[in-house]
Amino acid sequence: MEMTPLDIVYMIVYFIILYCSTLWFLVFFTNYRSSTRKNVAVKLPSVSIIVPAFNEEKNIRDCIESLLNLDYPRNLLKIYVVNDGSTDNTKKICERYAKRGLIRLINQKNQGKAAAMNNALKYVKTDYVVSMDADSVAEREFLRKMVRYANKNVGIITPAPKVMKKDNWIEKIQYVEYLFSIFLRKAFSFFDSQYVAPGPGSMYKTEILKKLGGFDTNSIVEDMEIAFRFFDKGYKLDNCENAYVYTKTPKNFKDLLKQRLRWYKGYFQTVAQYSHMRLNKKFGNLGIFLLPMNYVWVILMIFITSSFLFNVISTVINSAETIALVNNDIFPLVTRMELPSVMNLSVYSVFFAIFSALSIVTIIVSVKVSGEKIKIKDCLSYLLFILLYPIMITVFWTVGLKKHLFGDAIKW
Repeated sequence: MEMTPLDIVYMIVYFIILYCSTLWFLVFFTNYRSSTRKNVAVKLPSVSIIVPAFNEEKNIRDCIESLLNLDYPRNLLKIYVVNDGSTDNTKKICERYAKRGLIRLINQKNQGKAAAMNNALKYVKTDYVVSMDADSVAEREFLRKMVRYANKNVGIITPAPKVMKKDNWIEKIQYVEYLFSIFLRKAFSFFDSQYVAPGPGSMYKTEILKKLGGFDTNSIVEDMEIAFRFFDKGYKLDNCENAYVYTKTPKNFKDLLKQRLRWYKGYFQTVAQYSHMRLNKKFGNLGIFLLPMNYVWVILMIFITSSFLFNVISTVINSAETIALVNNDIFPLVTRMELPSVMNLSVYSVFFAIFSALSIVTIIVSVKVSGEKIKIKDCLSYLLFILLYPIMITVFWTVGLKKHLFGDAIKW
C-alpha cells in the first residue's frame, strides 16, 4: 500500500519517540551500575535545612519531626523554618519547637518561597543547604544518602521525591508519574542535562548558592531557575535516586492544572531567560539536545493527542450517522465493517504493540529504580498513567505554552 504524506508524518513521529525512549534506556543502564550511588562520604559535611512555610498548620509538624529524626549527627545539622506570614497556626506550632531549641524560627511578611529561602540563607554557615517543602517528609536515611554525592565538582544534588498519598485517580496517576521521574531524572543526571532541582529535598553547596545570589524572587519556578543558573555558571548537578522525600500532591484536577500551568509556563519563561543555552555546545547535552528536543516533544504530544481525539470523534460521528441511516439498527453497521488495511496491520499495529510494550517496560523499570515493587493493587494506577497521563500532560504543556506566548499572569 502506498504511503500518504500523513503516513510519512506518523512514521517520523514514531521514529522520534522510539529514538528518545531507546536513548534514555541506554543512557540509564549503561551508567547505572558504575554510578556513584555506592560511594560513601569519607567526612560528613555540615548541613542546614530550610523549610519555607505559609499556612502549613496541617503539614509542618510532620515535616519538622521527619527532619529531627534524620540519621545525621546533630552537631552537623541545623534546621531553619521560615514562617512566611502565615495566618493560621503555623507560627504557634513552630514556636513550640523553637523554644526547645530544636529549630530556628524566622518570621517574615508574606513574600513567597524564594524570599523565605533567601532570608534564612543569610544565617546559614554550613557546607550545604537543603530546601524542604513544608508539605513533605524525608525518610530517615535521606541526608546520609544525599551527601554521598558531595564533592567539589557538584553544586546541586537532587533527591527522589515520591507521592505521599494515592487515594484517588489524580493521586494514582501522580504516584506513577513521580516514580517515572525518578528514573528519568537519574538518566538526565548521567546525560549531564538536569534542569530542575525539586523543591522538596534538593541540596546546594552553600558557598556557590550565596555567590550566585540565592533564589530568584521574580521566578514562578525558582527550583528550575536556580538549576539553570548553576548550569549556566558551569556547576554540575548530580542526582541521588534513592534519597526519598514523600510529598503531598494535588488531590483534584483543578489544583493539579493550577500547579502544572505554573510549572510549564515557568519552564518556557526560564528557557527564554537562558535562551543563550539552546543549541550551544558550551552547555553540552542540555544545550545541544534536551532543550531543543523538549520543543519537539511538545509539538509531537499536541499532534498525537489531537490526531487521536479527532479519529475517535470521527469514528463516533460516522457510526452514529450509519446507525441512523438504517433505522437505528446497529447490526448492518457491524456486518459492513471493513478489516484494517495491510498498511495498518504491517506498520501502525506494529508500532502500537511496540509502544504498549515500551509503556509497560518503562513502568516496571521506574518502579524498580524507585525501590518499590510491582503490586497488583497498583495496576489501576499503572493503567491510568498509560491511558490518561499522555492526554493530561499534553493539555498542561499546551496551555502553559499559550500562557507564556500571550503573557497570561501566573503567580506562586
